[in-house]
Amino acid sequence: MSKQQFVLDARLPASDTQSESDPSHPKNVMRNSQIVSAQANADTRYDIYPPPRVDAFTDINAIFLQQVSPFYLILGSVLVALISIFICLKIKHIVVRVMFVGLAIASLHYAVGKLENLTV
Repeated sequence: MSKQQFVLDARLPASDTQSESDPSHPKNVMRNSQIVSAQANADTRYDIYPPPRVDAFTDINAIFLQQVSPFYLILGSVLVALISIFICLKIKHIVVRVMFVGLAIASLHYAVGKLENLTV
């Protein structure tokens, strides 16, 4: 619904040649705008509103991250990165090595992101 208000004045002078049944006559413009306004206000009763949002599934990460200090999250991700690097050096299988390297990179990326959030 528009927040603008239009002010119509039925006392505006109309030309002598304009009949009262003409739709552009100021009295008819005023009457028609009141009819349209009343109909619009009556139609708001039937407007469809979205249902209220239900947060049935809470994010377990959000709950976990609210309870753990950022320092411990950074420390844990650095430890995961170091452990995965040491495991990567011991294992000879290339696919497993690539997986542990990816885990190390992801955990270091997480730690750096958390540090940036703390310092900014």
